[in-house]
Amino acid sequence: MDTLPHEKAIMECLVNFLPPGAEVSRTTDLLQLGIDSINFVRLIVMLEERLEIEIEDNEVLLENFSNVEKIHQVIEKALEAKET
Repeated sequence: MDTLPHEKAIMECLVNFLPPGAEVSRTTDLLQLGIDSINFVRLIVMLEERLEIEIEDNEVLLENFSNVEKIHQVIEKALEAKET
């Protein structure tokens, strides 16, 4: 399986909010791992700072951050918006 362009950055940020030893794939439900809404906000801020992007308010929904693949899609949209 190929790595998504920003998968490493997502995983490196996620590790700050996961229980020790948690295993995460692209489709792992992050809510089931215990990430709450406060930590989702912290994750968003961390990703924005690290990738120098701004995630639109209408994209900040738990369903858009429920797994790595969905987070990647939100990041791609933010990068496209940044380029225009």
